[in-house]
Amino acid sequence: MSVNEHNVDMLLSAGSDQRIEKFVIIVSELLHVGEDTHIREFALVIMAAMCDGSEFACICAALKTNIVKNVLTFLEYVAAKIRAAVNTKGIDYRYDEELIGTTIGMVNKAVSLLESMVQYEICRQPFILNIYKLVNLTASPFMDPQLITRFEAIIHIVHPAFDLRNRLSEAKNFVIPKL
Repeated sequence: MSVNEHNVDMLLSAGSDQRIEKFVIIVSELLHVGEDTHIREFALVIMAAMCDGSEFACICAALKTNIVKNVLTFLEYVAAKIRAAVNTKGIDYRYDEELIGTTIGMVNKAVSLLESMVQYEICRQPFILNIYKLVNLTASPFMDPQLITRFEAIIHIVHPAFDLRNRLSEAKNFVIPKL
């Protein structure tokens, strides 16, 4: 099976919302770092295509699974592997697929998946909960500058909601002093 636009369009248009939701939940659970590389990467390609083609798929994935956390953990894992490759072999090996355990194409897919979800305000809560992972990824010294720019764009989209949540919690805890 290959994942292409026509297959994803057919899947999204032929299934009921309940079926799509069930499918998204099952595939999203295959994205954790402990999963076999081939399965995780195939799930990543499927979810990137699904979320690129459907707001409903994005909402289901963001609100009913740990997809944001799992994708960010995957990206942290890759950043650590890149750092280790540079430390042991040198800067020329930072994108060596065997040393980092994936391809840069998969890293780009992961970021694309996050970009697809963050565009919908309802999907931003998991990003708010994991904003420090995003910030840490922007500080990765050997990460591709284009990827860092994409992480920063995601943070920029999420930050107003993040800032508002902090202000609301401060307002709730504010006590008016008695004079």
